[in-house]
Amino acid sequence: MSDAMVTGRMPEEKKIAATRILARENLATSEVINRVFDEIIETGGTSFLFKKEILPEAWQRAAQFVDSLPIKRTGKYVDMTLKEAKRERLTNKGLM
Repeated sequence: MSDAMVTGRMPEEKKIAATRILARENLATSEVINRVFDEIIETGGTSFLFKKEILPEAWQRAAQFVDSLPIKRTGKYVDMTLKEAKRERLTNKGLM
């Protein structure tokens, strides 16, 4: 596979600031661009670029799990403390 050049325009100050950070992180600009393009290809979109907070993969899975849980149960005992629920059950059985 042959390489292709990607060109983009941005303010010079932004480029300098980001290049310093990348150097500190021991990353080349082309490596970062390649990773962004890989993510676009893998996810089939760019929505990951616009998330307010990019979470590590494990946290994303945990958040998806929590979001998949059913809505809070409703019923007689839901808002009671354990002690109150026990007392209510005993009272209903005529034991209190």
